[in-house]
Amino acid sequence: MVCLPNYMEYQYVPAPPLRTLFPTATDDALDLLAKMFTYDPRARISAEQALEHRYFSSLPLPTKPAELRTPPPKGILPILNP
Repeated sequence: MVCLPNYMEYQYVPAPPLRTLFPTATDDALDLLAKMFTYDPRARISAEQALEHRYFSSLPLPTKPAELRTPPPKGILPILNP
């Protein structure tokens, strides 16, 4: 591949620490992200392993779907009070 006429070698750029990209994320969230962002697919966490990660069972627990806010129906604009 290095013999191809338009081959360019890219300079290695280290990834920034996840803590600087997501300063308010919990340690569990950062651990899960790091495992999902692993470049080598053999070392990367599987989808099944990700769903079993402690992030999904640590506090704060996820909001129950029934308690989530829903957007207003289409075509109905909120009434603005001056």
